[in-house]
Amino acid sequence: GGDAFERFDLLGPIVAWVEDGAAPETAPIAASRTHGEATRPLCPHPSYARYMGGDEDDAGSFTCTDSAG
Repeated sequence: GGDAFERFDLLGPIVAWVEDGAAPETAPIAASRTHGEATRPLCPHPSYARYMGGDEDDAGSFTCTDSAG
């Protein structure tokens, strides 16, 4: 429970990579049950999803970044 972006598929991209040779080109996208249709990219640590402008509920409005600048 809680207020999080907890719905995502990590297995699908791995299967596509192993079986089809298609390495993931973007971060996986997560959705939330409590935020309606909002999505966010799942960024590898230590990076985080930084808002770049546009629709605040769309993962495409965020980019994975390592710095606050």
